Amino acid sequence: MTDSSRPGPPVVGAIHEDSPLADSLQPGDRIVKIDEVDTSEMSSVNLNELVSSRRESSRTLGVLRTRSMITC
Repeated sequence: MTDSSRPGPPVVGAIHEDSPLADSLQPGDRIVKIDEVDTSEMSSVNLNELVSSRRESSRTLGVLRTRSMITC
């Protein structure tokens, strides 16, 4: 499930435990590319349609993952 209610790439909100990507994606990841398609400004609906249309073949995802440490 992705969330595109904020500007920028769709954000992973939750991952089904039986998903093939369950070990790869994390909540908060931003999906910026699927194969050769730029998804950085794509709505969640369009992203899900793209993923579904390619479900019979392997896909390559471009993902941004932010890890920041705050020192107090």
